[in-house]
Parts: sequence; C-alpha cells; structure tokens
Amino acid sequence: MNQKLINYLQGREFCVSSTMEPYIRIWKTWYQGYVKAFHDYRVWNGKQNLEIRKKSLNLAKSVCVDVADLLFNEKCEITVDDPMINDYIVTVMDKNNMYVKLNEYQERKAAYGTVAYIPYWTSKGVKLNYVTAEKIVPLSWENGIVNELCVYSIFTYKNKDYFFTQLFYLNEDGFYVIENLLLEETTTTCVEVDYSEIPGLKDIEPLIDTASVIKPFIVDRLNIANNIDDESPFGISVFANAIDTIMACDNIFDSWDNEFALGKKRIMVAPEAMNVETGLPVFDANDAVFYLLPESISPEGKPFVQEIDMKLRVKEHAEALQNMLNLFSSQCGLGENYYRFDNGVLTTATQVISDNSKAFRRLRKHEIILEDVLVDLYRAIISVASRRGDLPFMSDDEIYDEEIIVKFDDSIIEDTETEVRRNMAEVSAGLLSPERYIMWRRGVPEDQVDEWLPRMGIGQKEEGMQ
Repeated sequence: MNQKLINYLQGREFCVSSTMEPYIRIWKTWYQGYVKAFHDYRVWNGKQNLEIRKKSLNLAKSVCVDVADLLFNEKCEITVDDPMINDYIVTVMDKNNMYVKLNEYQERKAAYGTVAYIPYWTSKGVKLNYVTAEKIVPLSWENGIVNELCVYSIFTYKNKDYFFTQLFYLNEDGFYVIENLLLEETTTTCVEVDYSEIPGLKDIEPLIDTASVIKPFIVDRLNIANNIDDESPFGISVFANAIDTIMACDNIFDSWDNEFALGKKRIMVAPEAMNVETGLPVFDANDAVFYLLPESISPEGKPFVQEIDMKLRVKEHAEALQNMLNLFSSQCGLGENYYRFDNGVLTTATQVISDNSKAFRRLRKHEIILEDVLVDLYRAIISVASRRGDLPFMSDDEIYDEEIIVKFDDSIIEDTETEVRRNMAEVSAGLLSPERYIMWRRGVPEDQVDEWLPRMGIGQKEEGMQ
C-alpha cells in the first residue's frame, strides 16, 4: 500500500487504514518461501564466517495450496435458477478460465488473508480482474463488510510508473459509482493524469454510474478473526499465527540435511598407504570417501587406514519434525496428523475428513463466507451483463430474486463407500426403497427411475450398480 496513494485518498476524505500492510508483506515473503532475515545465516568455522542458506519445507505455500483445494475445486457447483442466465455465466466462466483462477485466488487468499474479484465490461464481454491484499484499500466498512473500495495496479508508460486506480463508492442516491484514474506520484501525494491517449487505457470510461446497489466488487477473506487489528476489514493469513512453528520446522529440516551432509563416511588414509612401489596410488584420487592425512598425522604404530563413520540421528529428527508438523497443521485449522514426513517426503493425509473433526469444522466455517462471495460474484456478473445488454435488462430486485445455489465438493468430507454400504443395508432391510437408492446413487430424476430398475434388477449387489 503506497503512502502517497493513501495521502491522495485521505485528501478526498476517504477513511483509509494501513495497519495491516506490514503483516501482509511478512505473509507474502513466507508464502514465497524465502525470508532473508531467517533463511540466511552465518557459521564460524574457526577461520572465517560461512554464508549459508537454510533449507526450507516451504510450509506456508503447502498449507495455502491445501486450503485452496479443500475450499474450491472443479467439483464445486454453482447454478442459477434461470437456465438462460446460468448458461450465460457458464460461458463467461469458461472464457475467463474462472475455475482455475478462483482456485488460484483461494490459495492467495489463504496466503495474504484477503483478495478481491472485480467483473468489468469490455468489447469482448464480461471479464474479471483479480486483486490481492497488497493492492486493496478499503474505503468504508461496517461489521467487517467492505462497502467502498479502492484497488490499484502499477502501470508503466514510456519508462514511467503510474498507479492505475479504481474507486468504487456510493453516491448520494446510494448507487455505486466506478471511477477510473491514472495517478502520478509527486513529493507527498498523487495527482490525476489524463490517460485518454494512452494505448490500453484510452477505451476505459473515466466515470461509470451503475445506478445499482449491487456491489461491482467482491471482497473475499478467510473466516478467521483478525487478532492483529480487530477494527480492520482485512482477513489474516491461514498461517498468520503459525510462523514460529514454520521456523521451527525449517530449523529441524535444515539440521536434518546438515546431519547427512556432515555425517558422510570418511576414510582417513596415511601417506604411506596411498602409494605402492610403482609409485601409483592404491586408491582412486577422485573418490570423496578418502581423505589424505599430512605425514605428521600418522605417527608410528597407527593403522594406515582409519574409518570415521558418524552416527546419524535420523529417528530424533523425524520425531521432532513430525511433532512440529502436527502443531503446524493444527494451528492452521487442518487438525493434527494432516502432514506426514515419510522417507524424506512431505505428504498430506489422504483419509476422508470426519464430519466432527477440526478440519471439517474449520472448512465449513470458511465456506460460510465463500458461499456469499460466490453468490455476490454471480450477481455482479449478471448486473454488468444486464447493464451492457449482453443479458436482458434486470432490475436489482430481479437479480436478487434469482436463486443462486452453491454446492461445495463434499467428497473429502463424506466417505462415499461407507454411505453406499449403509444405504444398501437399508434397502435390504426395507428401510429405503430401491427407487430412492437409485435417485441418490445415480442422481436419476424420479420420473426416470423405472428405466433403471428393470435393467439393473432390484436387489442386485452394489458392485453391479457401479
């Protein structure tokens, strides 16, 4: 968040807070996997300081990927009650590669705590802009819900950097206005610059009065209370309160790597053992296992060849790392034992998440916000398309009346095979009709069930139904 941009916004009497900025920068460096102040260190070898880069498991990246995959993937279904509108939005999503981008920004949301999605109109139809927390400036909010927003990006023209800035605010009538600005830095603030002749920007409307109360932006965050600034509308990173544990894991991992690097077998060889009468070496000079001692090191009576084989503390490192991984996954809301370090490989739990587990409860908690976000995103797309004529014009009330259903992927929560066996037992006991079983198992409409039953045979084993 640029201070001069903040000064400009404050000059326009917007309420701007920058308390979260330093924390967002910290989370970003951990997400990228390299924190100079931690991963670079020195070791004195008795003669000089050696510059060393600490090995990293990059747990911040791993947990963000896992949270994103649990929250939103290709199995998440979003449908609109009106088939025509639903087909239109499916086309918009396909053209914008939205399933991929939304999963990506669930990952970035887990890293930075907050992201924003902004549908906008182009000559090619509705497009989407995705913004991370570092380029988001809330202008007004209530109960953690952002009502007015500023987003920006760095725009370079003729080797000069500008801020391309979008302001979303409410006018006196309570309708949203979108103001597009190109700002240039001065000594203390920013000033507006004409962009009407700049390629790539000249077709953008400076001011758009939406005449709508539907938000033209959507702010998405994790459903975790902000314990850094409880007045801020920003969310916090999924690993915000687990950075010390990430450091402990990297320390153990680096120590483990050093254990193997320093514990290599060495064979100390006296000078007289390296040559025979012909003057040719007995051992391969390029073999790193042998180390030739100076003549003074091999006093009379000592063996010509001595083995040095240090004991490796593999078990101790493995146990310590697993304990820290358990703590880390618990702190991030995935429950204990989510991560496993087996045979030098970091893996994740493959078992189904129990419906009473910590991971299940945390996932459902995040979905409370995400469901509203996806519904609002669909409404914003419908609103843009309706105003621009890509869809028949719809009033705000009509858009709000459209039923938008979000169905998250429950395959990681529900043990399907267990549920199949339970339902089959209920069919056998007469507690569940075969027709209802077919409707549940195959998703067959009630009026088509009879077409399945004769072909499959009532009472046929589940193996024959797959």
